[in-house]
Amino acid sequence: MKDRHSPAVREFTGTAGDDLLTVHLLKDGQPKCGAPGTVDQWQRTANCPDCLTSE
Repeated sequence: MKDRHSPAVREFTGTAGDDLLTVHLLKDGQPKCGAPGTVDQWQRTANCPDCLTSE
């Protein structure tokens, strides 16, 4: 019998407000670092230092 693995957890990313260069990790649809503004979800690698170092 094959091993069954749970599905991988996917981190969602997006930009906030007018800053389209900083990509945040999203938690419950909002940037983990608390950046303000309307969030647009992207399939890009997060590069926000505050999001990457927060737990």
